[in-house]
Amino acid sequence: LAANHPTYVVREQDAQLYEKLLAGEYCYVFNARQMGKSSLRVSMMKKLGSQGCICAVIDMGRLGNSSAPKKSRYSQFIKKIFGDLLVDIIYVLIQYKKL
Repeated sequence: LAANHPTYVVREQDAQLYEKLLAGEYCYVFNARQMGKSSLRVSMMKKLGSQGCICAVIDMGRLGNSSAPKKSRYSQFIKKIFGDLLVDIIYVLIQYKKL
């Protein structure tokens, strides 16, 4: 669901997660399928982005299968992180220069 979608059920834990992420704490979310994890991620990224945080999404399932060499998977992981973050950092710098 998109951030702020009317059918998303906001839970007390959503606010707790947001505060911990904003404070720079390492967090993870475990839950069963179809329980709102992706919607929560979208919501958190939007809220954190509005506070100037730069977020990246890494789908570990798309980084190669388990038969791929570990070095290849780590390489894809690093490329994904820096690729997503670099685009955001460049955007922030461009916006900053416009001020």
